[in-house]
Amino acid sequence: MRSYAARHAGDLRALVLTAPGWIRTQLDGPKAPFGVDDSMPLIVDVLFVRQGKPGLAFLDRDGNTVLW
Repeated sequence: MRSYAARHAGDLRALVLTAPGWIRTQLDGPKAPFGVDDSMPLIVDVLFVRQGKPGLAFLDRDGNTVLW
């Protein structure tokens, strides 16, 4: 994604990578602390906040920057 963002540096689109945390799914199992129903509204809120802000951001489900 960083390579894509670098190649499209003049693009005005917001690019967002999300780290939703450990989610209860068939893949992650029942011990994960967060459910899909808990996490998805937060992720959607993060996307709405980034709307119209060009550039790449790597954010967690609460909108905090995740270090590369």
